[in-house]
Formats: sequence, structure tokens, C-alpha cells
Amino acid sequence: MRSIAFEVVEEDPTIEEIQYSQKLLAEQDRRFYHSVVNGNPQPPAPPKPPHPRKALFQRRKKRNQNRRK
Repeated sequence: MRSIAFEVVEEDPTIEEIQYSQKLLAEQDRRFYHSVVNGNPQPPAPPKPPHPRKALFQRRKKRNQNRRK
């Protein structure tokens, strides 16, 4: 005798899930193609965002350089 509480109900994937999985597949495909064509094990990494205090460091560096003159 099986209990209803343990039955697994499979739901159809939502449009967002389908689009996300297609995006992931496209990304994997691009990486694979890149590695096969260029012989690189990995494509170039996406650019890093600038450091949040980079401008502050540059200003401080400039100020110190001017102070030394």
C-alpha cells in the first residue's frame, strides 16, 4: 500500500527555467567551441568590476606625489 504523501509530482518547467537552461547551454557550447578552435582550455574570463576605492587610492597617490615635489 502506497501513501499519497510520498508521491512525486513533476511540474512542467516555467518559461524562466527554460530560458535559463538555454542560456546555460549556449554558454557551455561557446566555451567548448572556443576551447576546440583556439586550443585554450578556458575562454578569457569576464572583466572584473573596478575596485570600489580605486579612485580614492589614485587621488591619494596623486596627492602624495605632489607633496613630494
